[in-house]
Amino acid sequence: MSQFLGKTIPLTEEELDLKATPVLEHITQANKAYAEQCKARGETWFAQAPTDPDYVSRWDNAYEYELDVAKSVYSDFYKELRGFRPRKQWGEATLLQVEGCISRLG
Repeated sequence: MSQFLGKTIPLTEEELDLKATPVLEHITQANKAYAEQCKARGETWFAQAPTDPDYVSRWDNAYEYELDVAKSVYSDFYKELRGFRPRKQWGEATLLQVEGCISRLG
């Protein structure tokens, strides 16, 4: 359960699955899928998330990793649109809620 903007929201099945997934496994799978997509489009260069232990150890699970990524995407997109970073206080926002905020920006 998460409390955000006065609303208590349970995690979705996908979010719960991410919580049970190790970060390294998640990043490795995501990198592989992204590489396949890029190669299918004929791209020969593409960036991937690091898999070194120092980087991966920042998060306890894939959910925390994806939540941090989503918050960063929101901040970057907000700045792109408005010229300055948001002063958003995420508190206990869920990944689904942060992704919803990103969708509303566009």
